[in-house]
Amino acid sequence: MASATRITTVNRSWIAAGTSYGEQLERAVARDPRAAALAEDYREAVAVVQAAPRTVIHGEAFPSNVLVTPEGEPCVVDWETAGHGCGLTDLAALTAGWAPAAAWRIAAAYGGDLAALPAARLVVAVRWLGERTAHEDAGGGQGKHTDWWAEAAGAKR
Repeated sequence: MASATRITTVNRSWIAAGTSYGEQLERAVARDPRAAALAEDYREAVAVVQAAPRTVIHGEAFPSNVLVTPEGEPCVVDWETAGHGCGLTDLAALTAGWAPAAAWRIAAAYGGDLAALPAARLVVAVRWLGERTAHEDAGGGQGKHTDWWAEAAGAKR
């Protein structure tokens, strides 16, 4: 059981960079000053996400981390950011950058209570809006494929 609570080297550097929700917002504002306009909505979204049921989450469940076997079976890879949190954050990451209608079709197929999904989308978007990295493929390659500002602005609606 000790290995289940161990933090990987990759996660240590991410945690050392500051991972509190407040720090994520500060980093987002530093990278894109427009993010300051999200502060109130973001704080409310964080409260919703923190109050949501917790489960094991992937942490970066982007499409690039879902492979399909030759038999058509999905295989989720890249688990070093797995943790315990609101399961809808994985759904938010999976559908980041998708047209709203397509994202909600996937969400409906996911099932369950989706009330916290808009909040989870905003929390995920602010995290990646402020992600400090020189590596374009960070976040499952979403750094170069997703307009995180548009995601954040769209999630607060």
